[in-house]
Amino acid sequence: MRLTRLLPLFAALLLVSCFSAQAQQPPVLTLEGEQAVHVRPARPASSVALASGALRSAVELLERGQTPEPAINVVDSKIRVEVLHDLESAEIRSVITDLGGTVEGEIEGLVQALVPFDRLVALESHDGVQFVRPPLEANVPILPPSDEAAAPQNGSSTVGEEVAKSNADAWHAAGYTGAGVNVGIVDGFDGTLWSNAQAAGELPTATGTFCQCDGSACDIWAVGVEHGEAVAEVIHEMAPGAQLYLATACTVTDLQAAVDYFDTQGVDIISRSLTAQYDGPGDGTGPIATVIDNAVANGIVWFNSAGNSADDGSYYGSYWRGQWADANTNDWLDFQPGDELMGFVCWFINGVRWSDFGAGSPTDYDVCVFDDPAATILLGCSVNDQTAGAPPLELDLPCNSGGDGVDYLGINLYHPGNGTSGDVLEFMTNGSPIEYWQNPYSASQPASDTASPGGLSVGAVDPPLGTAIAPYSSQGPTNDGLYGGTDRIKPDISAAACVASFTYAPDCFNGTSASTPAVAGAAALIIEAGLASTPAEVKTYLLNNATVDRGAAGPDNVFGEGELLLGSPPTGSAVGGIAELPDIDESPLETAHSPGASSSPPYSAIAGAAAAAALAIVASAWYARRQWLR
Repeated sequence: MRLTRLLPLFAALLLVSCFSAQAQQPPVLTLEGEQAVHVRPARPASSVALASGALRSAVELLERGQTPEPAINVVDSKIRVEVLHDLESAEIRSVITDLGGTVEGEIEGLVQALVPFDRLVALESHDGVQFVRPPLEANVPILPPSDEAAAPQNGSSTVGEEVAKSNADAWHAAGYTGAGVNVGIVDGFDGTLWSNAQAAGELPTATGTFCQCDGSACDIWAVGVEHGEAVAEVIHEMAPGAQLYLATACTVTDLQAAVDYFDTQGVDIISRSLTAQYDGPGDGTGPIATVIDNAVANGIVWFNSAGNSADDGSYYGSYWRGQWADANTNDWLDFQPGDELMGFVCWFINGVRWSDFGAGSPTDYDVCVFDDPAATILLGCSVNDQTAGAPPLELDLPCNSGGDGVDYLGINLYHPGNGTSGDVLEFMTNGSPIEYWQNPYSASQPASDTASPGGLSVGAVDPPLGTAIAPYSSQGPTNDGLYGGTDRIKPDISAAACVASFTYAPDCFNGTSASTPAVAGAAALIIEAGLASTPAEVKTYLLNNATVDRGAAGPDNVFGEGELLLGSPPTGSAVGGIAELPDIDESPLETAHSPGASSSPPYSAIAGAAAAAALAIVASAWYARRQWLR
């Protein structure tokens, strides 16, 4: 059982909530005195022919009888890995077992396994095996924006503003409560918190539970976090007659196992308010996209939070995007003219990726993190070998949660491959601030970028009774245009956030984590009413019949199709037929106010000592969690 790897992470999320009343902003980005990076950290020479820099280092250490970094999970001289391949299931399983490995989970094109460390080179060199890496973090709580006080409640029960604002209360009055509909929630949970909410009448008994981490069963109630309870509250408020099934998962194959469990239980809807490390181009493909596609193929509609990586210009966002630029030709990226380092607050890092997926000879970039603006203290580098088969991702990024919690990112050109011209690079953190940032494309993280006909990404309207997009709500479009397609609008739909919550009281439940279950609950009412049955029909009905336009006229990359608003409930038998989904790919993109790549306002004007202390604790908890990994 690997449940221990979840505990510090979810504890970090809990700390964010606990300190939010005192800490309205993260710590100061001390950016004065940034310099160009004059010394190129050499990629360590290695005799281990693996494309993953983390695995090269781990194998070398094990060969010398030393212990690898804690992020490498070693079990009896075997390393837990993900194997990307293009073989049939039986063949890749046979390859792994013949090498002495044990398969722990699988989706199309990816297997998670424990493999003897001295057989990893043989595994990666096998025909049809593309890349071997440590398992990615596939289910991470989204860092919530600063909480605000919830609206006062009349009476003993807590009901979020989303119920009346979406018109769900009228559906309840007409007898539609989601009865007969099963909703699955992927999140982290706490047994005591669930029991307390249940005793207060805020939550029902969970109909079924599933917990798997690294292929092994775990105790879903021992994770110890309030996030999952708050998500379940919103769904139960929107669809009080629906049955709730709960799941906690670590890796992408664990997530697939949770979907398989939901399928056996007849689950109709999945709500997931989580983020993940980059695993694909941002065009709706990749391992998590495969899991979503599998769920939809089994008749389950999927709702995912768009993320909290945007900002309205008054603070800092957490997504950067730009083309390769190197004015002084020293092989270090210029984030801005003359600035080769980008400050960021240390917490969960989604990663760095660039637009060479599918390229025959991709550019090979290394990504380094320094602890000081003068680039004299190197914390480490992510050094995957793209020329040897690694995808255009660098994810093994260290950060120092001590001190001010601020680190500095540099991107180094190791090998030009097919050339740097036109390369679009991206960097994202999980809602923690970065020095240069933009809103467009910030909703292109895994799951939020879904292209599935039965998958939806959900943005946030905040304050909940207002009509403005939440400043933090991630925005589209997707990256399809980088790969010969047409950029798609994201999010698909938006709903109220910062809603009253029993679990989070006296603060509200904030972020796209809160808006996502509201739409999932509305889908349960629609299914019960017979207005839609398949995932594609549910998505089509929501976008065509259950939104009110916000922002620029028509679909846009801020609100999506609009804000959730159920029409009048059916009064007789369900209406026949589902309207066609409009071709939103051809709709003009909204040009929303955004500071683009410009630097944010002076940090000293908006941060304080309490904020620095709170985020330092959060960052420390996350860094400690990395010591538990695998």
